[in-house]
Amino acid sequence: MQNPTILLQNRRIPPLLLCKSCFFHYIYDGKSPVLQQLLKPDALTDVWLERYAMQTQHAAYERDYLSFAEFYQNSVYGAFPQEHRSCGSFGLHMMRVDQEPIDIIDAAVPDLVFTRTEQDLGDVLFDLGNGVSVSQGRPGTMAYYPAETEARTRVEVPHTITMLTLKHDKVVDLMADAGGSLSSLDRFSSKMSENVAASSLMDRIWQATSEAGPAASLYVDGLAMQFLAVMMHASGLAPVGGARPEDERIARVIDYVEAHFGENFDIGELASIACLSPAHFSRVFKATVGEPVWAYVQLRRCARAKEMLIGTHLPLTEVAFRCGFSSQAHFTRAISKHFSATPGQIRDADR
Repeated sequence: MQNPTILLQNRRIPPLLLCKSCFFHYIYDGKSPVLQQLLKPDALTDVWLERYAMQTQHAAYERDYLSFAEFYQNSVYGAFPQEHRSCGSFGLHMMRVDQEPIDIIDAAVPDLVFTRTEQDLGDVLFDLGNGVSVSQGRPGTMAYYPAETEARTRVEVPHTITMLTLKHDKVVDLMADAGGSLSSLDRFSSKMSENVAASSLMDRIWQATSEAGPAASLYVDGLAMQFLAVMMHASGLAPVGGARPEDERIARVIDYVEAHFGENFDIGELASIACLSPAHFSRVFKATVGEPVWAYVQLRRCARAKEMLIGTHLPLTEVAFRCGFSSQAHFTRAISKHFSATPGQIRDADR
């Protein structure tokens, strides 16, 4: 029997199903390593996979895509309203897309992809072939997808996302010239993380890509380099201004704190990430970082809060909530202690 397809906007689109959990399931290659690890959200999806597995195995893309933008316009995503902009000499492309709930495996393309959500997504599931992870998708949080990587993403609600893509070879050359490595960005994959500076640069790049001409191209190149520099800096966010710790146990904890700084966690949870007892973990962390655990967490929360105070117009109560402070009073005390100024004074000084 011929593989089922539907014709959509003059494109041949593999089968779609809106299952009971409101996820679009799109399977383009039954031999995909991501598909082999595919979770089945509910019983109805199980039935669908069992019924169509043999057919959809062969519903592969008819060609390799040269860019993520091309894939987005000519795959199942083509059904969603989207705006595309390109500018500069680094192969930079931006998209803004209004999407339905999805559970889709993206094709491997030669682009680095950075996405930012514009509203609360709840739990977001990722699988880049190295196992499933779940992360909280809050407004303004970002995710990174390495080049040439099949990636599954599941989002349960309608949402708008802004995406920035860069050509892999161009970024590799830039990183090499700067003495850096593209692998430094891997810590941002398979999760949502918050980076106010990078998010602000995405907005500036989006605005700049509406212009044309040599000046606009040069300006976008400069912003793209700033964006990469901000992401590289964030990838090595260090304990109290020092280098990233060589102790991988503590490095894992620091990664966790950076990704979840707005959430509540206790010493036992952090110790389990380091695979140490709470008492031993506390001693090792202080010896490695130079600060007690909670002093470091407070420092990072205050630093992130300052970024939000300067880089956004969020109400002070919202900044406090997003950065993990239990109350407005607690937030004000902590900020005043670290920066000798209240949150309001910090914001007013930058206006």
